[in-house]
Amino acid sequence: MNPKGNHFMQTIKNSSNHLLNIINDILDVAALKEGKLHIKHELVDLSRAIDHVVDIVAPLAKKE
Repeated sequence: MNPKGNHFMQTIKNSSNHLLNIINDILDVAALKEGKLHIKHELVDLSRAIDHVVDIVAPLAKKE
């Protein structure tokens, strides 16, 4: 696969991971309401997270 195709595949993978995170967040809200939410602290690579957001949003911004 060419580099552009690889980039698109990575963006699709990242988008699906973000969707899974949203679903998990919804489930966390339900657990919070039931008093069953356990919070854990973890490190986040902010630069990488921002890059993923840009990859997802950039095609939409280019259309506008």
